[in-house]
Formats: sequence, C-alpha cells, structure tokens
Amino acid sequence: KKIRGDRRCTRHIHPTTMSWWSSATAWAKNAIGWQDNLEVVQTSEADGANASKWSGEQQQSLWHKLSSLQGRDVMSAFSLPIWAFEPISFLQLMAEPLQHADLLDKAAQCEDPYERMAYLIAFNVGMYSVGIRTKKPFNPLLGETYELEADTNAGGKFRFLAEQVSHHPPVSVGRTEGKGYWMINEHGFKSKFLGNSIVVEVMGMNHYHDTVHDVHYTWNHLNSVANNILIGGLWVDHFGTCQMKDSQGNTAKVEFTKCGWLSAGRYQFAGGIYDKDNKLRMKVAGKWSESMTMQAVDPAGANKGEPVVIWRRPQKEDLHPIYHYNKFVQDVLQKMDTEMEATLPENDSRKRLDRLLLEKGQLDKAGVAKVDLEEKQRVKERDTTASGNSHEAVHFKKVEDEKFGTLWVPISQYWEEHDARVAKYREQHKDSPAGTPAPAAALAQSPSPAAASTK
Repeated sequence: KKIRGDRRCTRHIHPTTMSWWSSATAWAKNAIGWQDNLEVVQTSEADGANASKWSGEQQQSLWHKLSSLQGRDVMSAFSLPIWAFEPISFLQLMAEPLQHADLLDKAAQCEDPYERMAYLIAFNVGMYSVGIRTKKPFNPLLGETYELEADTNAGGKFRFLAEQVSHHPPVSVGRTEGKGYWMINEHGFKSKFLGNSIVVEVMGMNHYHDTVHDVHYTWNHLNSVANNILIGGLWVDHFGTCQMKDSQGNTAKVEFTKCGWLSAGRYQFAGGIYDKDNKLRMKVAGKWSESMTMQAVDPAGANKGEPVVIWRRPQKEDLHPIYHYNKFVQDVLQKMDTEMEATLPENDSRKRLDRLLLEKGQLDKAGVAKVDLEEKQRVKERDTTASGNSHEAVHFKKVEDEKFGTLWVPISQYWEEHDARVAKYREQHKDSPAGTPAPAAALAQSPSPAAASTK
C-alpha cells in the first residue's frame, strides 16, 4: 500500500477551498487541507508514478503526532511536505468564489429586497461549490497581499484586495468592490482534533454594502468537519445555520444540513427570508453541490408561482491535469503577464518563490523555498516579540461600528497607487505588445520577494 495524494473523490465532493468569504470551505482548507491528500489505496506499477512519495514510516510518524493532539487545536502543528500543496496562496483562494461575482452585481441592481438577499445567499452557496480539490493552499505570510481585477460572467467588473493581517491567530481579510457594492470578508480559524475527525470553527463576520439602495448586510460562517482522516474514506461536511440580516430589518435563516447515516441530507440546505415583522417572504433551497432556487410566497406563507433557479454549478469544466482547478483559477487567479510582474507589489501572492517553483514543477526547490520562508517568518516573529512591538496591517484596520459590529475598513490608497504604477508602466512601454506572459523562469530563480513580508 502507498499513500496517494491528489485524488479526485468521485463519491464525495471535498469542499476544501472553503467559502472565503463566507464559507468555511476556503477556511477549512487552510486549516485541514492536508488531510484531503491522505487516502490509503492499493497501487500498481502502472499508477505508481502518480502516487505520493510518502513512506509508511512517515505515515506512522504522522499518526503518532496526531494521537498526541487529541482535543487540541492542530492548525499550526505541522510543516507539510511540498507535494501536499497546490501552487496557490490562501489569499488567492479567497478570491476563487468571485467567479460567481455576477450574483453580487445582480443583488445590487435588484429592486426587491427579498430577491436581493436571495442573490447574496446564492453567492455564499456558490462558495462551497468550488471545493472539489484535494491539495492545500500555501499559508499566507504575515503582510502578504493579493490583488485581482477581473470581469464577471455577466460583463461586469470587480476589484479584490486581500491581506494577511495576523499570523497568530491566522486572520485573512479581503475586500471586493464592484458596480453598486463593496464587500468585506474576514476569515479566522479554530480547530480541534477528535481522534478520527477534525472540527473547524470559522470565525469572523462578512459584510456586503449595497451602495445603490444604501443597504448593509452581514452574515456569519458555518462550521466544518473532516471525517475519517485516519481510518476510512475521508469526507468533509459543512453544517450549521447561516444568519443574514440587513440594515432595514429583513433577515434570512438558512440551515445547512449535517450529513447523517448513509449520506442522509448530504449537501442540502433550506431556509427562508423574512421581513422586519418576521413574516416569511421568500424560501430558498437546494444542494450546494448543484443549484439553488428561490420561491416567492404569498402573505399566508403559501408558495406563489414556480421556484426559480438563480444559481447552478457548472457540471463539466476543463480542469488542470495535476491540480484539478478550473479555468478561472488558471487564467484569472494565477495570471501573471509582463505588466503585472513589473507593477505588482513585491509581497503579492503571485510572486512567492515557493509558489512559483511549485507552479513550474520544481518540487525540490519549492520545498526548500517553503522551509526558508517559514523559518524567516519565525525569526521575524521572535524579533518583533522581543522588541515589544506588534504587527500592524497596512491596508485594513479593525473597527467596531455601532451599526454593523466588527468591520475591517480600508486605510491605504492601494488602488490609487496601483493605477499610478500601471499608467507609468504603460507610458514607458506603449510600443510593446500587451499581455506578454511574465518570465516565470527568471522569477523562480530570484530571491523570494515575499520574504520581506514574513513575520
């Protein structure tokens, strides 16, 4: 027997990318993504080349370490081998649900307050649907950032900026700006090892502000559990109650069913949207692995008309042959042309040396770079603590808003400085062809620019 990584599960979808914003998916992946790669299987010589190089002795060592962590938080207990990772930082992973950003546009342009809330619920459901991969993203370095400008499926545009604002405990913050809205998502994690499972509590609050109608929305994260991490077939479940409210007094309560015996309730969710008088005005239901419908109701709470599908997960996608992420990840999240390489900040996730080397398939060098970055972060953390100082985020500040509770507000001129750098570069290179791929080989041979931002 061998331990094989990078296995696409055909029985269960592994939501390891976790809603990033809301979802426990991306956040659960950051905490427990490595377990998805552990599956004891019979291997033949034919498929042995694709199997993990984890030996039986290493497996036994891992089990021994886990057995000593019963009931404890295991989020920072291990430094994993490089083959357990995919060439993406968790900050990039936070942006992955934005492939459904057209739902955010629709919410801002919708006049009906209950349909507007239904679109926001659908966006949250869509976050879980991207979780089909089994590799772990790189933990962001303290101060690491990631920016993204992209188009939506409906022809809109958005901008996204994320920053790793804390290392202990790990906290990531992302802000999205689109036509008629802005959104802030905070992700922190707390995990507990329970013998053959790991429960992950995702902390932080999500905010969406509709600037067209001047309405503010907040909602919480769900909990996640990874089952059978040592014995049996691994599968991940997301469950709990998502509660959303707006500044006009409307609320939503959506129950995500915890999987029962014989997969009863797997992926299912259902709930309602209520007005300020707590009267049911809309029903929502579906499976986060497939689709979501909204159902209008009359004043008595009876169904009015037929349910309408407002979100559906693509069933067939062209996936990366090794890492199994889709075209949005490959062509949008990982994009690095010559202009971007020249204008991105040096601590942007795309420029991480370990990530770049892994993307090029240089696993040995990527592993060395990863260890080097982790050690530099530990050294800087010790030095910062010894000096009596603490890290302060550059682009966001945590405040207590009397109306909306805890909120991370932008404090820098990030996009103004970005636009100035891009304009200067384009003026200097106006005769050069646009969109030229960046020299990744040269980047992968240079010192890691992200090292300057380690803690």
